[in-house]
Amino acid sequence: VAADPELVIAEHPSATLPREAVARVASDVLRVVRAREAALVTLTADAAWAAAVGGDVLTLSPATGGLVSSGGFVERFKRVFGGR
Repeated sequence: VAADPELVIAEHPSATLPREAVARVASDVLRVVRAREAALVTLTADAAWAAAVGGDVLTLSPATGGLVSSGGFVERFKRVFGGR
């Protein structure tokens, strides 16, 4: 990890973890990211990891290549400020 990162990118961080360790490791990563006041972007297909770190979840739509929100911040923003 960089000395003072503003952004932490985690690509498939749980791919090689035992299932029982996913929530604990996700919690540790989130604790470190918050302590450093950084942002976290995670690329994962692991719903358990996504649920453990929280935040907005965007899912890739293979048919269009677009990202589809699961109803988090992006959808609330669109409802308040408009947009497609």
